[in-house]
Amino acid sequence: MHLTKKLPFSPHSSRPFPVKQSLPSINKLIQYQIKEIEESKNDYELDVRQAWLCHRGILIYVGQNESEQCLCPPSYYGDRCQYQNQRVSLTLRLRNENLDKFNVIGIIVTLVDDTDFIHSYEQFTYIPVRDCNDKFNIYLLYRDRPKNITKNYTIHIDAYDKVNLLYLTSWILPVKFPFMPVNRESALLVIPAPHNRHRTCNSKYCEQKKNNNIKSYQCKSNHSGMISINQDQCNCSPDSICVGLVYNRSICLCPLTKTSPRCFLNSICQKNVCLNRGLCVPENDRISLTNFTCICQDGFTGQRCEENDVKIDISFSDVSIPQSFLVHFITAHDYNIRSRNPMPTRATMFKKIDFDQDTVTVYMSLPLHLVFAQIETKFYLIVLQSKYTRSANISTEITRSQHCPHIQELVDQQILDYPILRRVKYYHLPCMKDSDLFCFHDNETFMCLCTEKRHANCFHFDFNMSYDCMGWNDCQNEGQCFQDHPTCPTKTIHPEYMFQKYKDVKFLLQFTERRRLDKCYEKWKKQE
Repeated sequence: MHLTKKLPFSPHSSRPFPVKQSLPSINKLIQYQIKEIEESKNDYELDVRQAWLCHRGILIYVGQNESEQCLCPPSYYGDRCQYQNQRVSLTLRLRNENLDKFNVIGIIVTLVDDTDFIHSYEQFTYIPVRDCNDKFNIYLLYRDRPKNITKNYTIHIDAYDKVNLLYLTSWILPVKFPFMPVNRESALLVIPAPHNRHRTCNSKYCEQKKNNNIKSYQCKSNHSGMISINQDQCNCSPDSICVGLVYNRSICLCPLTKTSPRCFLNSICQKNVCLNRGLCVPENDRISLTNFTCICQDGFTGQRCEENDVKIDISFSDVSIPQSFLVHFITAHDYNIRSRNPMPTRATMFKKIDFDQDTVTVYMSLPLHLVFAQIETKFYLIVLQSKYTRSANISTEITRSQHCPHIQELVDQQILDYPILRRVKYYHLPCMKDSDLFCFHDNETFMCLCTEKRHANCFHFDFNMSYDCMGWNDCQNEGQCFQDHPTCPTKTIHPEYMFQKYKDVKFLLQFTERRRLDKCYEKWKKQE
């Protein structure tokens, strides 16, 4: 029995469209040379004793005598990391309702007892456009060994706007089983939009906000979240804010241009390393002092925002201009061992067309190979490129020749009555019969391209996709929600006007007729 390897969908066998695409000038792009770091061979062999000397820790040699010492992880302690720490193991996922791509959220997590004493804390930076799918794993340790089980412990989580150093909101998670040596907690926390944030911390509001035992608060006194702080005891830098005290040491929240525990050192972002008005966010200073992330303005991409997004100008040729339409961006993925047969990914953008518009411009920072325009139930192939080109300027048209008809318009009823697995075997026939056919679909499972050899090249396409912004749709009256990225959106679009009737139909007709007469007059003037 001969087994054939199933290859992923690839657009390489189809003719590119449109033919003319203006590529960016190399002189205009800032070239960054990436130095490859050669891996140095470590000929030092670790014997079995040294490998197991520090339990889950790192063996180091100190002083001239090279005495053996262990660096232990937070979960263990002892000269050989042989004892397990009593701790809270917390896993967090965050979601930001305010889809501003320049949001940078500072998160302070503290373990607090019923006397408001902070036992330990962790601090990290959450960038929604980068970390939307990430999980943050945190260890919080108790002050005493063993811990005092007569006290009640809670986890306080405070969120701050790190760009403007403003307090946003807070949550309280109870440690439910204090007798356990290790408490494992997990939570999905939603950072509310400004209009959804409450201004009080009273007990009545706490009872109303119960959601999976997560209480959300907003307390704005002293910028300090839920715990009152004497600012005279803090020694953070003047341009930072003090958010707490642990063992008489300040917990400081630094601006993006500062780093270190008390925010007195300049960070890598002090040098303004991001181009084109991009926002620089430094990496955690415990990991690296030189790494950073750039959040780019619309229209730019790249490690330092040095590249332009792909720009697509869409015009209408022999198709009536709609009020709105959808633009589907398809990215094809190469075969690799991990994904085996990777499916193409898709991002959908909603575009509204004003009355005085004849063309629409869209920008896309994600790699793209195919672009389809959907006007009501009709699909048009407007871009096809076998190789993704960065920063390209593409001018294309929505025209009848690029229409992707339904399969029922191309084959007879007998084939249509076949089950999908049998019917798809005949999908080559339309491409063979019509040499001008670019694409077609079955409105059920497949979108197909006609290759240059007149074969059907099909991929799965969800024709019944529910546009609900990954389950976070806040549109009313069954309105649809669109986002500019399949997993990490920076903005959503709620086309509510699609579901509203015009109150003054007479005005709309008069406006349309006036526009048509103006065009006729301009054409008559040109002929004269």
